[in-house]
Amino acid sequence: MCWWAARDELELQMAVGTMLRRLPRLELAVPRQEISFDNTRLFRSVTSLPVTW
Repeated sequence: MCWWAARDELELQMAVGTMLRRLPRLELAVPRQEISFDNTRLFRSVTSLPVTW
């Protein structure tokens, strides 16, 4: 793994953790099966993630 990939992963973990602490009632607005993904790149990514809080 490249050093910047490890750094990016750590940044993402910190950002999500902070968001969940600040918005404890955050939850998906749609069933998990309705979340769409983009599989055209090297990494799978979410194209839309509707949430409520």
